Amino acid sequence: MYESNTLYARYDLELGIFSVNSIGVIEGSKVALMHMANRDGGSIVCIASIAGLYSILDTSAYNASKHVVVGYVRSCSILPVVCNIRINAATDLLDVCTISTTAGSFVEAMNAFPFATKTDVVKGVFTFSYKVSGNAEILIILSDGPKLNVPAPISALERYNAEQ
Repeated sequence: MYESNTLYARYDLELGIFSVNSIGVIEGSKVALMHMANRDGGSIVCIASIAGLYSILDTSAYNASKHVVVGYVRSCSILPVVCNIRINAATDLLDVCTISTTAGSFVEAMNAFPFATKTDVVKGVFTFSYKVSGNAEILIILSDGPKLNVPAPISALERYNAEQ
């Protein structure tokens, strides 16, 4: 288990966080992409974190690694045109107290949110998997269901369609 406060941590700890949280997700989605392209398309849902959208105190390397996942998903917005594959990310709002113990009032504010359970996350991933219109979107899953869908500011697909 990695120390969550990596601001002053050794480089090898940060490298491990990026290897799992960023490179692992990207490489895994590339494997899925290659198989789906051979089968005329499909849907990939990457698991991100709320830290990919909002920075959490004391977790700089973790935040950055999850921002990579969000950026990667958003950069794949052209995939439906190229190979009929949609890629999205789902993120749950986890108990911040397990991530950071020095954030004080930030933790108290975050605890006011309805946190997602594993069942909520699975439901959200399945919902995203079968949603035909969604692509390059980030879905935040709370205990009472998906509440916020954060699309990319302008997707490559929208730019492509505008040029046609």
